[in-house]
Amino acid sequence: MTEQKISKVRLILNGIGCFGIAMFCLPIGISGVIGLVFNSTPMGSDPDGKDKVLALLIFCGFVGAIALISFIRTVKIWRGLPEK
Repeated sequence: MTEQKISKVRLILNGIGCFGIAMFCLPIGISGVIGLVFNSTPMGSDPDGKDKVLALLIFCGFVGAIALISFIRTVKIWRGLPEK
């Protein structure tokens, strides 16, 4: 792969976006995983409602984990930039 020049503005925007997504999705996803482990998610009137809610919570957890990994990669790239 070729070495790409990444601007600091792009890294800042990416970091802010990834951090925001991770902070929004991870608490929701963690509650979904806890609900899956302890079988404590609330049931609604829909018979499949519990499964749908659990699937959305776990999906949100995956999105939050991906955003957290992207944020960590952004910080690593930022720290590796040469000082001017």
